Amino acid sequence: MVIKRIIYIGEENGSAIYYDTKSNTPLKADKSKLLNTQKSKNNYRYIIFIVISLFLLKGLGVLFPTIDPFTGKYTVATILFLLILWCGEVIFFTMLVYKALYKNVNTSTLANKKEFGYAIKNNNIWNLFKNKRVTNGKKLGVFFLIVSVVILTLGIAPMIYAINGQEKILGSSISSEVIVISLMGIMPFLCILLLWLNNPLRWLSVAEKYQNKLIKYGEKDEK
Repeated sequence: MVIKRIIYIGEENGSAIYYDTKSNTPLKADKSKLLNTQKSKNNYRYIIFIVISLFLLKGLGVLFPTIDPFTGKYTVATILFLLILWCGEVIFFTMLVYKALYKNVNTSTLANKKEFGYAIKNNNIWNLFKNKRVTNGKKLGVFFLIVSVVILTLGIAPMIYAINGQEKILGSSISSEVIVISLMGIMPFLCILLLWLNNPLRWLSVAEKYQNKLIKYGEKDEK
């Protein structure tokens, strides 16, 4: 996966703040409506659309039992349906978050120190820590978090294969666990989020540069 040159830092007064890793300068652009709490209420229509689609698929299964992937037992059709659902979850959430964070990045202009500092100090990543200083311990903790998510994601397929070998998933009855299984597409999305879209380790490195006054500002601070 290509490493992003421009990374999202936070928000400041209607603007999304970014950092250009090549030029070592902060940037700003108009904030996407998806980042606006008030205007983003309309985005629930996407979630409603997905839920309705799932009910329609189930309804088709009632009308046409031969194509219903949830016939009471795990079948090949069930597995194929789950795979399609996982792919859909990954694509949907990746596109949604990318649009929210980087929609107007191509029109970005230089940001000043005040705007950049505000975005860092009010980012949700920063709010996880009581001590607002970047330390090796914080970076190590975030690193292990990312590695854990990646390992868990890579372990999904071998885990399912092993369980099927021991308990024979195909042919067994479908119960409430299918709800959790159907949401496993969230795991690869989290990998994309943590590694590419909004890498907290890279964010901490930028925050450390800010604290050590190593950022180049191309615009004078506003008084």
